[in-house]
Amino acid sequence: MASSSILTDHVNVQVALDTRLVGASDSPTNFFIAAEQTSVANYAREGNDLIISFADGRELRIEQFFEHGADYHNLVFVNDGSWLTSFSQALDASGDGILDPLVTYEPIDDSGAVVALLGLLSGVVATAILADHQGGGSGGGRPVDTEAPGQPTIDAVEDDVLPVTGLIANGGVTDDARPSLVGTGEPGSTITIYDNGRSIGSALVDANGNWSFTPDSPLTDGDHTFTVTATDEAGNESTPSNPVTVTVDTQAPDAPTLNAVDDVTNDNQPTLSGTGEPGSVITIRDGDEVIG
Repeated sequence: MASSSILTDHVNVQVALDTRLVGASDSPTNFFIAAEQTSVANYAREGNDLIISFADGRELRIEQFFEHGADYHNLVFVNDGSWLTSFSQALDASGDGILDPLVTYEPIDDSGAVVALLGLLSGVVATAILADHQGGGSGGGRPVDTEAPGQPTIDAVEDDVLPVTGLIANGGVTDDARPSLVGTGEPGSTITIYDNGRSIGSALVDANGNWSFTPDSPLTDGDHTFTVTATDEAGNESTPSNPVTVTVDTQAPDAPTLNAVDDVTNDNQPTLSGTGEPGSVITIRDGDEVIG
């Protein structure tokens, strides 16, 4: 059993259940993980980063965790007691860098002291917080990114199918079932595209802040309201963009009708009439010649 004194003289980092990225301090750090140690599916090392994969599919990366050695920082799971994790025998140069069977857990002798240290009632942390380090030192904590990207935009929807191509106005109609969307967002963020509230794909924002997307599958005929959100590398998601709506219409109109006209007339500009799909344009031909 580990003594709670092992937690003293450390920077304290409280890590919420849905946190995806946190940075280690250059000073010794306690990482209090709001999860049970039995929920871990795999540990891996990339450079000096520790990657924790959970059984439910979540993944947590602690940057520079191993910069000063295997057990310079403390990893403590706090949802079922307080369990100190040790990697001293588990680091390996092969595979994913960590031999999971050699990772050990040791209960901390006074879990109440851990709860008091966290200032929590249940050990479940609502947000990831990098506490102020009171013990001095040359480093200081790496900031946790909790700021969402700015609201992305949909700047244009483009029709690439003949005979009419080009920009589709908001509220306009297109015969292109795979129209291209372009817009702007925070460089490096991932844009998720929603069609009538359903995700249909994603795109990466380039260094200039631009993104583009073309649906992989044709859209159904009818109205489509597009919105997008931006998600940064830390998992923060922006508010949705302003919506843009287009109507996809790939079906030809039913054949129009031509009302009867006299077989013989002395009117060289007879008036023709008939019926057709509302809003459609009727093309009149005299033989093969288009006359209106």
